[in-house]
Amino acid sequence: MVRLSENALKVLEARYLRKDAKGNPIEGPEDMFRRVARHVAKAEGIFSPRKEAQRAEEFFQLMASLKFLPNSPTLMNAGRRLGQLAACFVLPVEDSLTSIFGSLKRAAIIHQSGGGTGFSFSRLRPRGDMVSTTHGVASGPVSFMRVFNMATEVIKQGGTRRGANMGVLRVDHPDIREFITLKRDPREMNTFNLSVAITEDFMKALQRGEDFPLVNPRTGRVFTKVNARELFELMVECAWESGEPGALFLDRINRANPTPALGEIEATNPCVTGDTWVTTSEGPARVEELVGRSCRLLLDGRFYSSGQEGFFYTGRKRVLEVRTKRGYRFKATPDHLVRVVTSMDRQRMETSWKPVGELKAGDLLLLSADRGSRWDGKGSFGEGYLLGLLMGDGTLKREEAVLSIWGDGAGPEAVRAEAERFAYELPHRTDFQGFQKKIEGRGEYRLKLKALKILANHYGHNRGCRGLPPSLEMTSWDFHRGFLRGLFDADGSVQG
Repeated sequence: MVRLSENALKVLEARYLRKDAKGNPIEGPEDMFRRVARHVAKAEGIFSPRKEAQRAEEFFQLMASLKFLPNSPTLMNAGRRLGQLAACFVLPVEDSLTSIFGSLKRAAIIHQSGGGTGFSFSRLRPRGDMVSTTHGVASGPVSFMRVFNMATEVIKQGGTRRGANMGVLRVDHPDIREFITLKRDPREMNTFNLSVAITEDFMKALQRGEDFPLVNPRTGRVFTKVNARELFELMVECAWESGEPGALFLDRINRANPTPALGEIEATNPCVTGDTWVTTSEGPARVEELVGRSCRLLLDGRFYSSGQEGFFYTGRKRVLEVRTKRGYRFKATPDHLVRVVTSMDRQRMETSWKPVGELKAGDLLLLSADRGSRWDGKGSFGEGYLLGLLMGDGTLKREEAVLSIWGDGAGPEAVRAEAERFAYELPHRTDFQGFQKKIEGRGEYRLKLKALKILANHYGHNRGCRGLPPSLEMTSWDFHRGFLRGLFDADGSVQG
């Protein structure tokens, strides 16, 4: 016998019990619990068919004693035609009308089945930003949230209750102030709970009382800066007035993500492969070498800090390789976002984010604009210059490395002088004299040095090596500059 209060019975009749065409209940509380228990126990039948009835009875007893109750969609839909048992759904909202209203349509269907929906509006361009397709200006994420709110107002979940939404905006979005203060007006967003997605970078700026950059999600560039403490105090004040917004600590959430194989929670870029190269504050590195440790990554001339765990494994997924006409290539999952140029003239360039799986031949990709940026790391300009000359026109012998500079004149003489200057900085014998006399009949000057061979081996360049070894790329900005200088100063001929 199921014992329920009068109020509980009224709620059950209004929302959860099955009804006939006229809206009259055709089951009681015990019937509802039996219906739910039989449906849930069907999963047991896949593994132990003989225990299905036993599990159904055990689950019924748990519910009937009120020791455990499932969520509302399960009470409404289990054992019925719809069969939708999940309560919470998070839908992506990308920066396009197709994505925005596609998510709104899916949200309406979910609300109709008794589920609730959560959205991150952080990828939408800010209010006043350019819209290249119409030559107009964007209305911002808050305006679209009002559309979602109005649509939810007119849809009852499963014919029983109003829909419910969670709206999230990153703390570094340019429209964050408007988002934080939304519910100061009690008529606003009655179907939404609001939360600010807070990053560890913001918390560090808050602790130090520093300014914090707000970034345009369309361009990835800093829109303006605000004082972190002033912004946080605004959040606290609004939360005290209305109970909202709440706070989501994104980096902490993802460190405890129980399903990393499905991607980061509230993240924009799901996956790249382990052999993808990125530029860090310590030099270029492969993603697989950054798993499990924090790092600072270079994007558009600015370094961004990762969480404490840096990159992390997300399992096995379908991967696509993107190749460009200029020879660039990278691998990523189909839902990984890249920037494509939507319009461009001499004065400005408009971009938007696009999933790799939706790229088409002829799309113009925007690479990270890092010109003028520098990074630390191993290796000096001189070491890079010598190894550039060696790879351009040198030889690795069994005991030593040999540099060859051809010809006379101001150009070759300047290259020899530069090479000798850096060679003398390496360990060498007291009788080392740099380049030897020109070999008669060849016009070739040679420099032989064991320390140069050791240096080349240290960076992965060994006898028989063809191409650029990865460890040679994982070097400082100064080393890169020196290496390219040496490579282009070399004669560069190919024999055989």
